[in-house]
Amino acid sequence: MIVLLPERRACTAMLAGVLVGLLAACATQPAPDEAAKPPVAVPSATPQAKTPTAEAPPAAPVVEVVRENSVFFASRSSDINEEGLATLRRYAERLKDNKDLKVMLVGMTDDLGSRTYNLAMADRRIAAVQHQLRELGVRPQQMRRYNAGGEQGRACTSPECRSTMRRVELRYIEKPAAARKHHP
Repeated sequence: MIVLLPERRACTAMLAGVLVGLLAACATQPAPDEAAKPPVAVPSATPQAKTPTAEAPPAAPVVEVVRENSVFFASRSSDINEEGLATLRRYAERLKDNKDLKVMLVGMTDDLGSRTYNLAMADRRIAAVQHQLRELGVRPQQMRRYNAGGEQGRACTSPECRSTMRRVELRYIEKPAAARKHHP
């Protein structure tokens, strides 16, 4: 049995408290504080003078999302819903019918979490889609992964826009023309 002097006990207890606090801070993802964000200006029909602000960089255009090519997820979730399962069944049938066809699974998230959190969440969503496609009979060689994280969602500010960013987009990979000539 180890006996600690009173000074050492106090120091050890303080050190343990600091470590527990650090671990707790690293292990949790804080909820986004919507009230703390500055309001977003809506463009009007009449031109107005723009004043530069440090908080709001110019918004990049948001790419149009094709719902039939994507599996959407709830916030902080990697669970596939029925609509997503129907999309994956369609893709699985086509991939099973054409063994040379490949699909890129592009994982995306909204911009509410940290970069690390968003990359991890996008990776979990890609893994869920990949697992489901394998369960539906698609060969692993026909799937590629690309983790975009929350990089595409920087211009999103509305809940509707952010919900479209929480997805895995499925994109067929075309063979180069030269490869098709030699390998039909």
